[in-house]
Amino acid sequence: MKTLHGKRATHKITLEILEPLEKIKERLFELEPLEMAHYHSFKIMHPMGKLHQLALDQTPASLNLMSGARLLLIGIKEFRWDPKYKSHGVQLADNDQRAYAQGLRHHQPVLASIGFNSGRHYWEIRLEHYTSEQDIFVGVCPKQRCELLVELKDVYGWICTQDKKLTHQEGKEAIMEHYGDYSSIGDVIGVLLEFNKEGVASLTFFKNGRTMGMCYSGLPLQSYFPCVALAGNDVIITLNSKAKLPQRIR
Repeated sequence: MKTLHGKRATHKITLEILEPLEKIKERLFELEPLEMAHYHSFKIMHPMGKLHQLALDQTPASLNLMSGARLLLIGIKEFRWDPKYKSHGVQLADNDQRAYAQGLRHHQPVLASIGFNSGRHYWEIRLEHYTSEQDIFVGVCPKQRCELLVELKDVYGWICTQDKKLTHQEGKEAIMEHYGDYSSIGDVIGVLLEFNKEGVASLTFFKNGRTMGMCYSGLPLQSYFPCVALAGNDVIITLNSKAKLPQRIR
């Protein structure tokens, strides 16, 4: 198994013919935990004339992999805001890393270009400018059409310019409850999305490297996409999807 994390490394990993290739991922996290933690997603490829992606739920037997097969890890460390999944009132700039809004009466969202249903993922949002304490919502949601925030389903997050989070009630509209602290222009909001082995997610927020505590646990089983929702005048945020998790949390 060959990996490239700024340095080249080759690992010999033994797998039984009926074991899923998911075991290779688990072994790589044991061998290179810091490097692997930086990937938001990755693929295991088999160079057979040209590169072929291998499904992690398949086995060497089902894929007809020969003993001694040489595999390659290709990882993704960066994502952006997705122009196809944003409200009309939200505009993008700087290679789709920056989102801004003008004159919005209601929160309007934009989703990231990638979603997650396993692993541990951290990214940051810098608050470049805003005018009202309810202007910026940061969180996650399933991939869906972007209308107003109040119309999105299964949205989980923090109004980081205020000390409020969305709390969901079965069969009812979400309500606001106390969480975290007020933020200011220039603050950096960190988002940590973690999945356990059963695929159940938790969500924790940070402000300038300091944890605000776990915001949600036991989130429903599904894929979650990073998102922000903006309201008000002259609201600007910048995404840093390659941010590193604060040292004391790793």
